[in-house]
Amino acid sequence: MNRRSLLIALLLSCLAAFSISCFAQTRVACVGDSITAGWKLKEADKYVTKLGGMLGSEYDVQNFGHSAYSMLKIAEKSYWDSPMFQAAQDFQPDIVTIMLGTNDAHPNYWPQYEADYVSDYLDMIAFFDGLPSTATVIVLGLPYLKPGGRYDGVVALDALLPGVAANADLDADVDVEFVEIWDVLVNSGLSPNQLMKDPIHPSAAAHTIIAETIYPVIAGIGSVCGDGACELAEDSCNCPDDCGLPPLSEANCSDVINEDCDELTDCDDPDCAESPDCQNYCNNNGVCDPGEDCNNCSNDCDGKRTGRPNGRYCCGNGILEGPEQDGRCDGND
Repeated sequence: MNRRSLLIALLLSCLAAFSISCFAQTRVACVGDSITAGWKLKEADKYVTKLGGMLGSEYDVQNFGHSAYSMLKIAEKSYWDSPMFQAAQDFQPDIVTIMLGTNDAHPNYWPQYEADYVSDYLDMIAFFDGLPSTATVIVLGLPYLKPGGRYDGVVALDALLPGVAANADLDADVDVEFVEIWDVLVNSGLSPNQLMKDPIHPSAAAHTIIAETIYPVIAGIGSVCGDGACELAEDSCNCPDDCGLPPLSEANCSDVINEDCDELTDCDDPDCAESPDCQNYCNNNGVCDPGEDCNNCSNDCDGKRTGRPNGRYCCGNGILEGPEQDGRCDGND
């Protein structure tokens, strides 16, 4: 049999058997409540959809979020009884992310069922690990929500999750990781109003941050630094042996990548101060940084543009105006 005939025969056998091994994808099941489901968000704005786009065609990322459902088995709407739970099992995932707890913070369940929450969470981790696909489980921290209502309960539940993941990981046969979400959102530079669609549900911008936070963890599963291949989760910062040394300064000021590995990305990096991409940039960090002024970043840069001319000023516009001489712009004209 010549080479061409052999290739055709292999392709036909692959198609005839519908063999997954011929076009293998890593199956990722995203388990959760309305936050994972992306309540009232466009499909493209949901963190599950964004995560699938970041991971690419080698991954099949599916959304198994079910609005209003809880981790607790005794809850009126328990995820254990949800059709999405059965669908996630049928999917036979290689990786499972779990984000459940916001509904468990309801006064009907919290704090009286704290022990049950931990026990039920450990049971769910063991359940997914026990599937024929022996899924790797990623415990996701709970997203930020505005103070009031369930706030205290969600904060307390979120604090339990690193321990849940650590206790599950004590079993040598279970592969579990924890990913912090709350602190990442709070420290993102976005204001609470920018992070939230309503008092409980994250905004589209927050969903982007969640996807970006989960992505390197999933992409890093199975990758090995030092094997000579620059794999999906590797870059010049975390694996220069495979990916080469990083540049000395930020190379692109709008790609959301920290090329020079100094923990400052794009317009947050002083290397980008003169970049056109950063001239109208506002990071809402409370400091009137280069490129920000009272017009494009009023949260960071003080200013008054009305009233008597000699009383007007605009921090950050590069002009030393009268009222600024009392120090109200902290040296940033």
